[in-house]
Amino acid sequence: MKGRLVDLINLFGQLGGFDFLKKRICEGELTVNILSFLLRPFGLCSSFLTERVRNDYIIAIVDKSIEFISSFFFKKWL
Repeated sequence: MKGRLVDLINLFGQLGGFDFLKKRICEGELTVNILSFLLRPFGLCSSFLTERVRNDYIIAIVDKSIEFISSFFFKKWL
């Protein structure tokens, strides 16, 4: 089963999925629901991501997600 998951992750990357995901989160309009739907699959398979994917994509995505969530809660409590 793990081999199939790795194959799917590799296919996702080859088809530009990580580029799309990074662009969508870092440059697009976000809501909490959209962010949750986009990030959930990667939380479940994070141990199978390569160091390159983590450095090139996931770190930028996490930074932007934290920024979004912080601004969301900050606005809500004002």
